[in-house]
Amino acid sequence: MSMMLSKTSEMKLAFTAAQTAGNLLMKGVCELTPDKISYKSAIDLVTEYDQASENIIMSILSESQIPIFAEESQIVSLQHLLNQKKDCWIVDPLDGTTNFSHGFPHYSISIALMLEGRVEIGLVFNPNTNEMFAAKRGNGAWCNNQKIKCSDTTLEKALLLTGFPYDRRIKTSFYLRYFEEFLKVSQGIRRPGSAALDLAYVAAGRANGFWEFGLQPWDVAAGLLLVQEAGGQTSDLCGSLAQLNGPHLLAAPPNLHKEMLERLKKFEPHECQL
Repeated sequence: MSMMLSKTSEMKLAFTAAQTAGNLLMKGVCELTPDKISYKSAIDLVTEYDQASENIIMSILSESQIPIFAEESQIVSLQHLLNQKKDCWIVDPLDGTTNFSHGFPHYSISIALMLEGRVEIGLVFNPNTNEMFAAKRGNGAWCNNQKIKCSDTTLEKALLLTGFPYDRRIKTSFYLRYFEEFLKVSQGIRRPGSAALDLAYVAAGRANGFWEFGLQPWDVAAGLLLVQEAGGQTSDLCGSLAQLNGPHLLAAPPNLHKEMLERLKKFEPHECQL
């Protein structure tokens, strides 16, 4: 018999918000038409359901009277909240919009609660599988009330996950050198398209490691806590403490994390020179 994840009132709100928004997305993916899609840039798109999902989540979380930092609205400045060590929710209402717009079933909802400048609660909901990945600092990581943990292994036997930022058409060769480096020495690499869900899968041991550039706080806030509470390590590509607004991210179990960092040393300082 597994232990149960103890839920605070804030976590219960987050569960309700994620599940309610997830129901909307599952209905919306069947009704999506081109006129419901707009473009922030050539490869950065947004659908009506991004905003609709965010509206639902914000409506439910507002009961807590805690400020909400969400991808589509960004009503408050996260940097200000971090500097002042303020409490806030960090929300991605639809992580994997491109997948969603094509009907490719790998997207998620990410909700994290930051208290006094530190993420204390994080959850990532996969509406396609009805899986809720949740973590509370000091209480472990869970998937649908089953405790989860990272799966440590050697790089040679590792399945790695990654993604490519929105500037990939300009910096293609820069990002591909990292991909090539790990492709040569790992069991395989996947690029699923939802960083929040990728981190949840690392926490659950379904993949072993993850790296990516150009992520936003709403992409990683919940996933970082999931990996940490599942026994993994998180950092930037130089090995420094992972930051919500950092330029790059590495997440893996301890031994694999160390092995990946060793491989990455040749590419420091990890800045693209165009």
